[in-house]
Amino acid sequence: MKNNYQNLSVIIPCLNEEDSIGICVSKAIKALEVDNIPGEVIVADNGSTDTSVDIAEKNGAKVIKVSKKGYGSAIKEGIKASSGEFILFADADNSYDFNEVGKFYKELVSGYDLIQGCRFPSGGGTIKKGAMPFSHRYFGTPILSLLGRVFYKLPFNDIFCGMRAFRKEVYLKSEHISDGMVFAIENLIKINNFGKKIKEIPITLHKDNRINTKKHLSTVKDGLRSLKLLLIFCPKYLYFFPSIVLCIISILYFLKISAFESTDTELLLINKFQLLTYIKFILSFFTSYQLFMFGLFATYLSNELGFSKSKWVTNPRTFLKLEISLFISLIFFIMSIIIYVFEANLFGIDYNFISLFLIFFSFINIFNSFLVSLVELISKK
Repeated sequence: MKNNYQNLSVIIPCLNEEDSIGICVSKAIKALEVDNIPGEVIVADNGSTDTSVDIAEKNGAKVIKVSKKGYGSAIKEGIKASSGEFILFADADNSYDFNEVGKFYKELVSGYDLIQGCRFPSGGGTIKKGAMPFSHRYFGTPILSLLGRVFYKLPFNDIFCGMRAFRKEVYLKSEHISDGMVFAIENLIKINNFGKKIKEIPITLHKDNRINTKKHLSTVKDGLRSLKLLLIFCPKYLYFFPSIVLCIISILYFLKISAFESTDTELLLINKFQLLTYIKFILSFFTSYQLFMFGLFATYLSNELGFSKSKWVTNPRTFLKLEISLFISLIFFIMSIIIYVFEANLFGIDYNFISLFLIFFSFINIFNSFLVSLVELISKK
């Protein structure tokens, strides 16, 4: 290579993989030699109790010990220990062919920031017989990959592929917070956000070589964790859209309330239909308002943590400071007392209802200001 800095660090996370780790390390080292790639092979051992470490070292890998448990933890520590400009990681069970390292490296040196492998035929990949469980192949991975494309505009058919390569400087532009299997999704989202050129290439998934060791992936737990991550950092679908729907519903109930005839009834003792309409309006309006606020906070945190790049969202504290919220809430509270004392029906709406509405709004506004302070503390950690 003309530029000595264009080298590759192959990271292999490992936990009791004595059945296959030697094969993976040998393949990776051979691939570097065959394609004349200046690089290294790092095995990030996550507390193996078998002979995995000895086998990896005998086959030429640099082994680092990672005390904090988790797939993501192992990869992150492996990257910290790496010296390469480019990073490639793949599983240690020999389900991914390390002979394909050169194919990934070639795309990286041509200018791509991220190269994601694809095991599915939809992306040109191949899944060998017995290499992937039925539930993963036809339900879990395709559905979560679809959500990744819709929620985060990830241009991939296979977001769970365990073999990918990327430019280290792009990876370092954001902090990765996931320690478990969901690191794979977080990593794609963040590099997709901060990188410029992204590409998916077809690979072959083989049946793994595990004989005496157990699989580390928990279908239900890791699937739910992945779904949770995709949802909580995409507030548009989790908070804003439901908020808009409920807001429209609350407006319709308000129009019904405005059409009620003014009465001299006390404490909302009107009739069952009117009382239910008041209650439905309050529930739909305040739920809509609170979902919107949660969406605002979630969007801010998503930006701070690198899951999104929304330019219009600023720190909510700039307009929801505690002292401002307390002042506004005090005004609303005083207004509610005045309306109640003077029995001031507005637009034909019963004064008891207006007074109650303003009191609720005052307290919710104060609670949201405290939530803003909490969000700010978390974002500074």
